[in-house]
Amino acid sequence: MQELESDIQNVDAKIHHAEVTLKDMRQLQEQISTKTAERSTLFKEQQKQYAALAEENEDTDEELKEWKTKFDERIALLESKSSKLEREKTDTETKSSMLKQIIKESIGNISKLQSDADAHVSSKNERDSMIQKLFASHNLGSLPSIPFSNEVATNLHKTDKLKANGSREELGR
Repeated sequence: MQELESDIQNVDAKIHHAEVTLKDMRQLQEQISTKTAERSTLFKEQQKQYAALAEENEDTDEELKEWKTKFDERIALLESKSSKLEREKTDTETKSSMLKQIIKESIGNISKLQSDADAHVSSKNERDSMIQKLFASHNLGSLPSIPFSNEVATNLHKTDKLKANGSREELGR
């Protein structure tokens, strides 16, 4: 009986071992099945991508040449515009430089003219002062308010001359 029990235990151990092995095999088969499904899905997806890529690249050589020609024309047009803008920039810089020089010269001229105007006003003030002194020293009468206009100054000068000549003639008699 011990032999039978030993045999039963051996058989039970073998059964248990067979069950564990069977369980491991089923798990491996499941993993294989899952990996096969994943690989199949990935392969189908890759085939779709290749097909889509082939559709995208179905441009003929003629179409590609046409696109290249259009692209080259566009580049030429843009280069032409760029060179035109570069020339305009150079022209603008040249014009700006000339205008700066003209402004500089004009400022110099304005300063000179302002100095001349100041000198002219000073001369007119001296003239008016001299006329006032002559009229006062010779008792030639009243004067209009200063500053005198050029016309008034000329008339006063003539009056002064006439009265001075008249005084000389009286003195000479």
